[in-house]
Amino acid sequence: MTDDNTPQTNEITILPNNLLPNIWVDILRLATRHDGVCSLSFSASLPSVNAEQVRIMTSRNNLQAFVNLICEKLDYYPAKEHTEEQTH
Repeated sequence: MTDDNTPQTNEITILPNNLLPNIWVDILRLATRHDGVCSLSFSASLPSVNAEQVRIMTSRNNLQAFVNLICEKLDYYPAKEHTEEQTH
């Protein structure tokens, strides 16, 4: 409890940056490294070129949490396809 008898929470406030533009992306490239760092590149498909819009680096653990959140929000849980190597 705090001094004013309200329950204390450990939530971190998200500070929005209203100066950031909204961008359209329809291409995602993903590269992973052996040290657990992942690089994501988002691009927009234009008539004559694919224009990179933003590049992000994060940890594999963070990226897995992002994917889980996206799947949950879209109610979409794709099944992993089995390859010939996985069945033997």
